[in-house]
Amino acid sequence: MIVRIVKLQFDESTHEEAQSHLLSYVSTVRSWPGCSRLEVLFDAHRVGRVVTYSHWESESALNAYRISPVFREFWSLVKPHLSKPAEAWTMERKVYFP
Repeated sequence: MIVRIVKLQFDESTHEEAQSHLLSYVSTVRSWPGCSRLEVLFDAHRVGRVVTYSHWESESALNAYRISPVFREFWSLVKPHLSKPAEAWTMERKVYFP
């Protein structure tokens, strides 16, 4: 299993619009082949900071989503609102806890 963590920092003046775009794609990503979980976390203390946390059956499933027209459309809506480049980590889950 692959865990993908992405940190986004939206411009304070447009963060509500950006977050609206982001949330409009949640159900699409959750139902994407190979995605078993997606959480969107909003920083309690910093306006516009968002972290997405998703589980993928494999890196190839994640990459299939990342090269899809859906992702390109989503990214074209969200990217202009970023005040910093996105940070992303692809982690491999090796130990499971109940």
